Amino acid sequence: MKITVALKNTDWVLLRKQKAFLLTFDDDLSSGLLHFIDAIQDAAVADGIATEVEVFGPQEES
Repeated sequence: MKITVALKNTDWVLLRKQKAFLLTFDDDLSSGLLHFIDAIQDAAVADGIATEVEVFGPQEES
């Protein structure tokens, strides 16, 4: 499977929830996974695989 296929099949809502869960931990393992998820999210948006709203969720207006 190509990375683009994997990214297109990603459940972005679920990934955001999983990322939020990891944020509750304060250790090196979680930190590394969080940076990896950030990179995946950024790449998906940059390569046009998903929109910023799909990947990061709707931005609340201040």
